[in-house]
Amino acid sequence: MAGRIRLFDIIGGVVTPTEHCYTIASLKNIMEEYGENAGKIMAYLHYMCSLNGQDNPFADLPEEEKQEVITRQICPEIDTDAVDIKDALEVVRKMHETATYTVYKGFKVMLEKLGRYLQVNELTTGMDGNLTQVVNAAKSYPALSQAFKEAYKEHLEEVQSEKVRGGVRLSYDEDDNDEIEGL
Repeated sequence: MAGRIRLFDIIGGVVTPTEHCYTIASLKNIMEEYGENAGKIMAYLHYMCSLNGQDNPFADLPEEEKQEVITRQICPEIDTDAVDIKDALEVVRKMHETATYTVYKGFKVMLEKLGRYLQVNELTTGMDGNLTQVVNAAKSYPALSQAFKEAYKEHLEEVQSEKVRGGVRLSYDEDDNDEIEGL
């Protein structure tokens, strides 16, 4: 089982890239190219990919909105559409992709689309209406919701598998006195 992927620590209120950022080619490129902004980019990459709400405050955002919101909040001065950042994002996504991650994310996206459809589409009847599909979705929702919850539970068990002595989980930054400054 995969534990959490640590791209940065928070030391003295500053986002500091971990050793992995110096050894993985696309992340090392970010370090060299962006200098003091590299920590913000590592935080951006983590927030874009981690679905663990315990170390990612953006985990529950709709997937379609993540890039815009996270970029605006973490690194508005950086072009996150730059080729080197997109390359690093792809690598970090692949590092997160386990079976449970993929299933959970699939259910999450599907439920987001279903909710959005129900919010924006008027109920219509007749031969070309959507009433039958909406009723079928409503009937299927309890099973879909239960499958989503189970996938989430399995995913959390997987990301929380990294523990220290005594069964205590490691926090992302491992220091309760640290605060993120400069983000």
